[in-house]
Amino acid sequence: MKNRLKSLIICLFLVIAIILAGSMQAPAARYYIDITSPYFKKIPVAIPEFKILSQGRTEKEIALTNKLKKSLPDILIHDLEFCGLFRILSPKGFLIDPQKMGVKTKEINFKNWRVQGTDLLVRGAFQIINNTLLIELRLFDVLKAKMIVGRAYEAPMEDARIAIHKFSEEIYKALTGKKGIFLTKIAFVNKEKKNKLLYVCDFDGENVQKVVKSGDILLSPEWSPDGKKLAYVSIEDMGPALYLTDLLRGTVRRLCSYRGLNIAPAW
Repeated sequence: MKNRLKSLIICLFLVIAIILAGSMQAPAARYYIDITSPYFKKIPVAIPEFKILSQGRTEKEIALTNKLKKSLPDILIHDLEFCGLFRILSPKGFLIDPQKMGVKTKEINFKNWRVQGTDLLVRGAFQIINNTLLIELRLFDVLKAKMIVGRAYEAPMEDARIAIHKFSEEIYKALTGKKGIFLTKIAFVNKEKKNKLLYVCDFDGENVQKVVKSGDILLSPEWSPDGKKLAYVSIEDMGPALYLTDLLRGTVRRLCSYRGLNIAPAW
C-alpha cells in the first residue's frame, strides 16, 4: 500500500513539473492583422528591387538577371496589392540603392526605413545558375528591427512566378494566421474560331495553359478537392455529357452521358 501511494505521489509531481515547464516557455511571437476591425488601415510596405548576387555566366543570363531584379518584385507587389491589406511605397522615396543594401537583419539600416514611414520591408536576393533561379526572400518588421519570415527557393526559370507566389503566401499567413489565395488556379472556357477551349491559369491571370480543345460547347469546369483534376460539361450531338481531365497526366475520359441533362458537375 505504501509503495502504491509513493508511486502516485511521484506521478503527481511529474505531471505538475511538466505543466509548469510548459507554462514557463516563452510564447511564440505572432503577427496578426485583424482585417475585420473598423480601424484597420493598410500597412505601408517597401519592396525595393531585388539584389543581384551574381550577374550570370552568359550574355543571356546577364540580360535576364537585369530584367528580373525589377520584374520579380513587381509580381510580389501585385500579389500584396491584390489582397488589399497593404499600401506599397513608391521606390522614388527610397534612400538607399537596393543593389548596395544588404538582405539580412544585421545588414539593414532600419532607422532609414522608419523615417520613410515604412512598417514592413521585403528584401530579396537572387542569382541564375544553369537556367535555375536561386532566390532568398525575407519580410522584416521595420519598427521592431527583426525578421518576421524568410524563405529560400530553387526553381526552374519557368516556375519563377510560382516561387514569388509562395512567398506571398508565407507573408499573408505570417501576418493574418490564415491561408491566402496566391497559389490557387482559375479554370475557364474560351472560344477560338469554331473551337471551345478549356484553360487553367494562376490566380492573377498569368501562366495560361490549354487543357482541352473541342469542337463542342464546353461548360461548367469544376475543380477536384485536390486541385489535380477538372470535371466539365461537353454539349455533344447526343446531348450534354460529363468529362474528367487529369491535369498531371493530361488524360481526358467521359464520366457519363445519360439520357436527359448531364450538367453541373460537383465533387
